[in-house]
Amino acid sequence: MSEQELGITESKSHSIGDWYADARGRAMGVYVGSFSVGTGLAFLLATPLATRVGWRSAVAATSLGAAVAGPALVAVTRAPPATGTDVDTEDGGVRALLGNRRYRHAVTAYAGHNWEMFAIRNWITALLLATPVLALRPNGAAIAGVLAGVLMLAGGLGNLLGGWASDRLGRGRTVALAVGGSGLITVGLGLLETVRVPLAGLAVLVVVYGALLTADSAPVSTAVTEVVADEQVGLALSLQSVAGFLVTVVSPVAFGAALDVGGFRLAFPVLAVGAAVGVAAALALGRASAAESADVGESSAVDVSDD
Repeated sequence: MSEQELGITESKSHSIGDWYADARGRAMGVYVGSFSVGTGLAFLLATPLATRVGWRSAVAATSLGAAVAGPALVAVTRAPPATGTDVDTEDGGVRALLGNRRYRHAVTAYAGHNWEMFAIRNWITALLLATPVLALRPNGAAIAGVLAGVLMLAGGLGNLLGGWASDRLGRGRTVALAVGGSGLITVGLGLLETVRVPLAGLAVLVVVYGALLTADSAPVSTAVTEVVADEQVGLALSLQSVAGFLVTVVSPVAFGAALDVGGFRLAFPVLAVGAAVGVAAALALGRASAAESADVGESSAVDVSDD
């Protein structure tokens, strides 16, 4: 079946980068970080509601945001300025994207990031409840829920910082640093089940870890918008989401299987595998981007000399 029959066409798509071409990483950081902030606020709201009036009321309360999101989006959005940066391609659609080496590296880094982050979001509350400092507290469950919310709120800051850093250090380098840092913490998280850490120390760890977990999100998504032709951005981001969220179905299950076999000490290193894949892909993205820039520079020099 052809791409046209599937309804895939090369129409002009708009992204955050169309509004903020000169600060694309920071703009994407604010955009992606809003997801982390919303998730964290949902935990902070749901935790006291669930303990007082039950989980059904907590789910209902945290669902209200979805009811206003659509109308709010329609009310505040406008057409982006014309960028004038359309890139011609010999072959559009899915085939061109999959043939784009830098795009494949960016999507692989995103998938590795999601493998780690979404399983953490599923299981972090269980780990916190198992820590010695919370396990015996009568209000341990409530504190664990609040800390989980703080971890996800810190992700909003991580996205902003990651986007800002990527505008200066480069997308690949920033992603590698962020995923590498979160992966190192992930490997050691299982020790919290037996090592007694004071509550204040646990809170600091949660904030730092939450920021690192998401600091690569904005740079990766920004890179996707930069390595494909303008008319492919919408499709490229869609395929990125499909690939990234497919692994989020598997990693929490893989974590649970490892947890049954060897406890948290085995389960968290399973998630760090995703971080290792993300680092490798990010470094490959950086090398491919540097090679692409060098090729463009050589071509420009040849063109000038020919003149």
